[in-house]
Amino acid sequence: MNELQKLVDQVQSEFDDVRVQLDDTAADSIFAEFYRDQYKVFAEWRRGFGVGLSGGNDFLFGEGPHEIYKSASDAANRIKELLSAKRATQSPEEVALDRLRIVRRMSQQEIAKRLRITQASVSKIERQSDMYLSTLGKLVHAMGGKLELRAKFPDSEFRITQLGDLAPTIGRSARPQRTHPRRTTRTLKHK
Repeated sequence: MNELQKLVDQVQSEFDDVRVQLDDTAADSIFAEFYRDQYKVFAEWRRGFGVGLSGGNDFLFGEGPHEIYKSASDAANRIKELLSAKRATQSPEEVALDRLRIVRRMSQQEIAKRLRITQASVSKIERQSDMYLSTLGKLVHAMGGKLELRAKFPDSEFRITQLGDLAPTIGRSARPQRTHPRRTTRTLKHK
């Protein structure tokens, strides 16, 4: 019995009126849709990533899960909560880089290949709390997105444009380029 089937069993033991549709035709994922009245919760299980959830009637397929749980048990508890309250999940507004990569259904190896760096370098970038915008832009671009920088104020919001393209050509190193020549030392010959 796989993790998603255990999750389904946990949810169905709580509710008599929940219908479930399972789809295990994808090679690396198993999907389940839980229906209670007109409300639905969509779950996706991927080995090594956990269970992604989206709930409500107006979420868009393909946008990625709104919430991610490492354990099927935690996901089952959240599904039961959502089915009871019939509340919609919200697309995350803030997300750590490693979670963003998971939501985008990409591995560190895939990102590394696109950036032509090592998987260890991707791991290091994901753990950094301070980095160049160009590095962040390259990482987001490698995931298929575009990085935008905004300034938010109580009464307005502005998109900052003078920084140029925050995702330079993929294939360059994620490390910033030197802006000054490397200093060299020369040995002087004595006569």
